[in-house]
Amino acid sequence: GSGGLDAMLRQGQLGAKWGGMVWEGLRVNDLQVTASGETLVAICAEQEIVVMDVERDSVSGVVTVTEAYRDTFAPGPILSLALAVDGYSALLFCADEGLHCWDVRDRHLKGTYQGHSAGRYVIKPAFGGHVQSLVASGSQDCSVYLWHRDTGYLLAAMTGHVGTVNAVAWNPANPQVLASVSDDSTVRIWGVAAAAAAAGSDGSGGGGGGGSGGELVAKAAGECGEGGAEEPAPGIGVL
Repeated sequence: GSGGLDAMLRQGQLGAKWGGMVWEGLRVNDLQVTASGETLVAICAEQEIVVMDVERDSVSGVVTVTEAYRDTFAPGPILSLALAVDGYSALLFCADEGLHCWDVRDRHLKGTYQGHSAGRYVIKPAFGGHVQSLVASGSQDCSVYLWHRDTGYLLAAMTGHVGTVNAVAWNPANPQVLASVSDDSTVRIWGVAAAAAAAGSDGSGGGGGGGSGGELVAKAAGECGEGGAEEPAPGIGVL
């Protein structure tokens, strides 16, 4: 599926040259479909969260999308979205730089994460770690922030980039490895085992919040900007 500021949500078929209109009236900033394929979550320019049920006919293959609910998100307009694997929680990055966790099923705010900054940038956060117990986000201050998902406790602010960190992604095969991408034209790979251990079973962060908490294990430099990032320290691999 795809959504845009033309106020139309469309579905398409891989290999086809057309897309059929599914829903009209949604100026979509971001959207995701749950891993089960049964729910579509869209965030709209009108400060709305829209959740839709997706059904596919096993015989005809026709996909039907019906609106389950739409809510106005009180904290403010939402710019980006990241769903948890179970599809029950969503990270919402807002225009006021707020980063919030929304309960998709029960329709309420579960938590807020603080410490990062965004300015005029759109940041793409992500759930990750063991059983997705961590939340990671980039920041305008060139750091990668790591929180305990349930408590909101800040576990680490990892430094190394020299430009705004726009997005993060977790390694699906290793929940203790995280990648970040920045305006400094580098991708950096972090090992976050120490921060994950510091979270503890109750998320109290026994290691002291806001520390380094992560280890840079690799860096890759691109050609999409001027870069200028420092060379990796001895013993750190370069992709």
